[in-house]
Amino acid sequence: MKEIGPTVYIKGKLTALISHTFIYEVSICARFKGYYSIANTTHFSSVNEIANIVESFYKNPYTEITCELYSAPLSWLIENGFTIYIKPEKKKRVKKIIE
Repeated sequence: MKEIGPTVYIKGKLTALISHTFIYEVSICARFKGYYSIANTTHFSSVNEIANIVESFYKNPYTEITCELYSAPLSWLIENGFTIYIKPEKKKRVKKIIE
């Protein structure tokens, strides 16, 4: 079966795509009385890895800022233990007919 789209690499809960530079996605999220909304998203790129990134923090009780690795060079992904994501095969259910 032929894959469609870019190759995704995975390590635990982290996922990343392949690119020539490191690309990070920063999002500002708002929470208020049961509502959750992404207020803004920006992408930043760097030739070198940015170490010790804080993944998430609250600016105040209603505003959360998150930063995630979006893509990285293939050599860096392999060196840091990322592997190619393989979608698990769905098992077909067999319904037994009881007479």
